[in-house]
Amino acid sequence: MAYAFPGEAPVDYAPCRYGDSRLLFRGPFRAPARDYCVALGGTETFGRDVAEPWPTLLEHSLGRMVINLGLPNAGADVYLRDPSAACIAANATTAFLQLPGAINLSNRFYSVHPRRNDRVLRIMPELRTLYPGLDFIEFNFTNHLVLRLREVDPQRFATLREELRRCWIARMGELLARLPARTMLVWLAETPVPDQGILGGALTPALVDQAMISAISGDRPLVEIIVGPTDPRRPGQADGQERLHRRIAHALAPHAAQIAEKQTGARRRP
Repeated sequence: MAYAFPGEAPVDYAPCRYGDSRLLFRGPFRAPARDYCVALGGTETFGRDVAEPWPTLLEHSLGRMVINLGLPNAGADVYLRDPSAACIAANATTAFLQLPGAINLSNRFYSVHPRRNDRVLRIMPELRTLYPGLDFIEFNFTNHLVLRLREVDPQRFATLREELRRCWIARMGELLARLPARTMLVWLAETPVPDQGILGGALTPALVDQAMISAISGDRPLVEIIVGPTDPRRPGQADGQERLHRRIAHALAPHAAQIAEKQTGARRRP
């Protein structure tokens, strides 16, 4: 798998599989060794269009293996349905989880593709009842569907929003229960964690708010990384993408080092 823009060298993602997984992760393949870390998340964790995504840069900084289990547009469902990925994540000493949005989850109103969570697989009868007369044939992606439902009827959308909120808390709680106790939550967004979830932001996890994160975080650290206009993410802006990934790795490294010290009892030299 490679992708390039005119005048640029292609990015070789060296796609690989772990165990019996049907998922293609970014390579090169890493044989899990003692005391390894994992990174889970969406497009930014996978590292689309960058030669060295933040999990690779973090590995360089920590001197410990960081297996990249990021997948484009991944929600919690993709990890919950994949035993091989779940096993690798569970056996890691530390996990870094880029928080996903709430719309790429199967729920009682629509289901998503088991591997490509941004794809609408089926519109449920409950959603047709909630929005009578709406033609759903044009909706192939969750973002398009949810934005349109909010536009058509904000009051009816509140019912869907509450369902997505409930599903996100339940599914994220289930995912975190399968991850190591030392799991770091990563909020990567255009804004700090809002009091009310945002829909339509290019990067901000859709519809996720402070109360939802508080419901699942427990004593796990949350690292907020705010992406501003000086951190371009548009395709073709390789320099901006590389700066963004360096920022992410730089923000996570001190917290990861503190976790490692608590684990080993080691102390930094003065």
